[in-house]
Amino acid sequence: MEIDELTYIYEFSGDFWVNNRNYQIEVPMPTKYKTAEEAKFDNSSLRFEKRDGHIVLVIYSKWEQGMIKNKWYEHVAGTILDIIKWEDWYRYKISMAKEEGAENIYDSNSCYVPSATNWDELFNVKSLEDSWVCSVQSLAYGVYGVV
Repeated sequence: MEIDELTYIYEFSGDFWVNNRNYQIEVPMPTKYKTAEEAKFDNSSLRFEKRDGHIVLVIYSKWEQGMIKNKWYEHVAGTILDIIKWEDWYRYKISMAKEEGAENIYDSNSCYVPSATNWDELFNVKSLEDSWVCSVQSLAYGVYGVV
C-alpha cells in the first residue's frame, strides 16, 4: 500500500463591506506546500471582480498591503491562481453581519449568519463598471494538512 505525502494549504479568512454590511469569507488557497511553515507565509489575495457580466472571486498569487507614508497601500499582483464562481459554493464559506453598519458588530461568533446570496445580486452587478473590483481584507489565516 502506497501512502500519499502530506501537504499543507493556507486558508484565507477575510472580510469586505457591501451595502453598509460586513461580510466574512474563508477560502482555502489552491497552492499546496511541503511544510506548514511554507504555507504560513502564503501571500495570495482575494478580490471580487466583474467578469463577463458576473461577479467572481479571483485569487492572485501576490498581495502587498500596509501603511506607507501614513496612507493605506494595497497592490494585487502576481498571476491568477484561480477563479471561483458563486455556484462553487463548496469552495468557500461566507457569512453576513446580522446588523448594518460597523457600530453593530461586536462578536463574530454571535453577530454573523451564513450567507448564500448570489454575488451578482449582492453587489448589484448591473450597476457596476466592467473594471469594478472589491478587495477582501485579510483578518486571519489557518494552515492545515491534506493527503
